[in-house]
Amino acid sequence: MPTSSHRTPVHPADRLILLLTLLFVATAGLRPSAAHAQEKDASEPSIYADSLTHLEDWGSYAVAVANERLYFGSGNQLIIADASAPGRIREISRLRLPYLVRDVHVAGEYVYVANDAGGLRVVDVTDPVEPTEVASIAFDDRVDAVDVQGTHAYVAARSAGLHILNIANPDQPRTVGHYATEDQVAGVAVDGAYAHVAAVYDGHRILDVSAPTQPEEVGFAIRGSYDQGYAWDVAVSGDHAYVANVEIGLRRVDITNPADAAPTVELLQTVHHTNDNRYRAEVLDRPAAVEIANDFAFVADQNAGLRIVDLSDPDTLRIVGTADTPGRALDVAVAGTTAFVADQYAGIRVIDVSDPFAPAEIGFWDADQQAVQVTLADGALYLADQQNGLWRLDPASPADVTPTGFYHFPELNTFAVDGSRAVVGNGARTLRLLDLSDPQQPREHGTLTLPAPAADVHLASPYAYVTAQERGLRIIDVSNPDAPREVAAYVPDRAPRAQADTEFRYYPDPPSAWAITASGDTAFVSFDDGLHVLDLSDPARPRRIGRYDHTERAMQTALRDGRLFAAFDDGLHILDVSNPANPKRMGTLDTPSYARAVALDGPHLYLGDLTGGVLVVDVSDPTTPRLLSRVALERSRVVDVAYDGNGHVFVAGTSGGLKVIDVSDPQAPRLLNPN
Repeated sequence: MPTSSHRTPVHPADRLILLLTLLFVATAGLRPSAAHAQEKDASEPSIYADSLTHLEDWGSYAVAVANERLYFGSGNQLIIADASAPGRIREISRLRLPYLVRDVHVAGEYVYVANDAGGLRVVDVTDPVEPTEVASIAFDDRVDAVDVQGTHAYVAARSAGLHILNIANPDQPRTVGHYATEDQVAGVAVDGAYAHVAAVYDGHRILDVSAPTQPEEVGFAIRGSYDQGYAWDVAVSGDHAYVANVEIGLRRVDITNPADAAPTVELLQTVHHTNDNRYRAEVLDRPAAVEIANDFAFVADQNAGLRIVDLSDPDTLRIVGTADTPGRALDVAVAGTTAFVADQYAGIRVIDVSDPFAPAEIGFWDADQQAVQVTLADGALYLADQQNGLWRLDPASPADVTPTGFYHFPELNTFAVDGSRAVVGNGARTLRLLDLSDPQQPREHGTLTLPAPAADVHLASPYAYVTAQERGLRIIDVSNPDAPREVAAYVPDRAPRAQADTEFRYYPDPPSAWAITASGDTAFVSFDDGLHVLDLSDPARPRRIGRYDHTERAMQTALRDGRLFAAFDDGLHILDVSNPANPKRMGTLDTPSYARAVALDGPHLYLGDLTGGVLVVDVSDPTTPRLLSRVALERSRVVDVAYDGNGHVFVAGTSGGLKVIDVSDPQAPRLLNPN
């Protein structure tokens, strides 16, 4: 059995979900008069300044696509990504802005961003690797949407109305026209001489903007009233406008004569759920955005995901396809046969809509990717994304790893790779064998249902050794990958154990198994009550031969030269296991919070700490491990680390995904991808 080190996933107690309370600021009294609203310096304090906190965590509200590039928001960051292969979104760069990115419009070499209380931001993307903000204008209320036609930008600024800006010189935008509604302006779409305004409870207003300095209302499709719902977005195609109404549904409006515009057909929102709590296929939830392409309306329908509406029948709007997304669909952009959905906390979802009747997700970008394990094997980097599945990455350029394969397996907890074979385990108690001969398209073999979710796995053919939490260590025969079968289990007794301070610690259930490291016929398995040393010379009859008692669990261990390096909850423990029957503690090192992962490199050890980042430790004298340096990872909860043997540490975290640290100078490690 080869020497190995494996990562165990996040314990449920570690899965802290930060619930952001959205503080709505009253806008009563802030609406300007019908006179021209005055623009102000974007650097001035905003009325929303106290309500927008932890902006990085607010998710994706907006997405646009142009020339095989994606431009989207993630909290207060504008992110540019390569979408030339839609199933694999590759981030190119990001630019931090003052406030939440609510809308994005691409025009030539410039991106116009509706930046909430930050007003309108103009970003030069001539060099997509180094986007540069060149101008900004703020208004008396937040900016929700922007559209651009020719040399003018049309800005929806809620109670501050619609502002028309001259952008002939993008570096110096200036307001030339203004229109105020009785209610707030949330969306805008410009088509020729007309601007269509989604004015919340004031309905769908149509403006003649042929003279941008003097916009004039010429028609309205829905007279403002609360029972007519909440107009949030509008899209125009030919002789029709389509209004996404959050409280009503989707409306088609005949705009052949803008002065006499009227709804012709509606797809109303009704009862949302069936008995099994799924969204009904024939009705909408709360449409937030709409885009028209190829005689279909693509609707970002919040909790119901992406809905595709057939527009071919002039008398009927009919949902023909639904792609359920894991988050809250708030915006959509379509390019060819691909739809990109801004799915709030689930990032950007990539949907193949070549068959509108059967849309299917083919990729994603997730700002808060739940990376729970990272492993280097045979020159490839494997990353466990708990939400989605197993990624295979090319680590040749550590600061910009490139995906080379993906296997969809939700709730992925742990995995192990051995040559062209892999074992994956998830929170649904499923253990599955994979053939990695074609890394771009892993092939499924057999599946086994475990008695409890897998926490860690060690693969040494013909056996897989799986820690199954409260159900102990399970030993699986994988000699026939199409029919894996359990041959034995090791579950410690549940008797109370006396502590050195004479107090007792009781385990009403057997102590849970977490991490496993094995060498030859000996396995070191971490339980809630310390470390158990097992003789596996007969896999059908595992036998405990030694034990290291401790009141905490170890979430990962690594073995080298008769010494075991263990990341216990209370810090690093180094054990002498040259005599497996009698493990002895040699040295310890306290960590800032909870030690979670270890990776070895000669005299150095890289220690992942849950909220304390990555510690570089000198272990040349195992009796006195010495901290050399630490890399703090803002907002990231570290659960695994891997060393590539070439000066780089790869870090898996439950917020922010994969991070890479240059440790060529152990005294001064450097984070290569801080964003």
